[in-house]
Amino acid sequence: MRWFDENDFEFINSVPKLKAFAGFSKDEEIFKKNPYGNSIDHLIGQLKFLLSGGGEGGLYIMIGKRKS
Repeated sequence: MRWFDENDFEFINSVPKLKAFAGFSKDEEIFKKNPYGNSIDHLIGQLKFLLSGGGEGGLYIMIGKRKS
C-alpha cells in the first residue's frame, strides 16, 4: 500500500482480499473498487496464511489505477 501511495496509485482490489474475512466468489468483479482494510485486517490475513500453510505459495495480486 505504501508503494501505491508513493507512486500515486489508487487501490482497487487484491487477490486475496486485504479486508479480513472477505472472500471471493466465482462471480467476483476483480476490477470493482473494494476497501483495503486497516492494519488489523492485514495482520489477521497474514496470520491466516501462516496458520493455513500458504497453499497458494505466497503469491498475491494487487490491482490499482493511476490517480488523475
